[in-house]
Amino acid sequence: MEWKDLFFDFGTMDEEIQKKILSRKTSSDELMKHLFEKLEDKRISPRDLSKVGKLYEEFLLGSRFNQENAEYLSHPIRVTASYVDYLKQVTYEDVALGLCHNLKEKLGDEYQKVSDEFVPRSVKSAIEVLTIDRRREKDHAYLKEFYDGIEQAGKNLMLLKALDKLDNTLIWVLLDLESYHAEIVLNFVCPRIAKSYPGLERYLRTLTQYVVTEKAKNQFRSFVIPAQSPG
Repeated sequence: MEWKDLFFDFGTMDEEIQKKILSRKTSSDELMKHLFEKLEDKRISPRDLSKVGKLYEEFLLGSRFNQENAEYLSHPIRVTASYVDYLKQVTYEDVALGLCHNLKEKLGDEYQKVSDEFVPRSVKSAIEVLTIDRRREKDHAYLKEFYDGIEQAGKNLMLLKALDKLDNTLIWVLLDLESYHAEIVLNFVCPRIAKSYPGLERYLRTLTQYVVTEKAKNQFRSFVIPAQSPG
């Protein structure tokens, strides 16, 4: 299996949905192997690559990421793989942010106690900006303030949030969600990401409108994950 079988690559929406479903049934070790291949292609420094391995093996595998949901790590790994594709030069901090972007949501304020060796202070600050208050996610005034804050923090942070939304949106064909989830993507994420990444915005907008249709849901409700070959 190659990374293109598991990571987002602007294929057709049906192809990307199938890859998303398959990735949820693929071991995090397999996904990380392909992420390492991407990082080597991006010429990340050997020192930073070694630190990524340590972050994964010594922290992420033992954190509540895995303990609460064995499939969860596929999401931050896929988001990170998409994120580094857009970066000219990749650092450890970039990868740590991708892999840990939902750290506060999983651990609450306890995430601040995670060693700076694994999650540097700059990354913790970015996580703070990226983490939504779920109690207020239907409040349009709050949402505007929240997404304005991400946008003001820099286009890379807005890019990461858009890729995070994209990866989550791919699985919506299997879920029955309230309409506000799609409205957040269409009204708050798409207009902001369009300023720097219009191609990504067009894909995300079209995908969001597609996955909530009965046609898409009916097609994937009975989707069977194909057998996988070892390695």
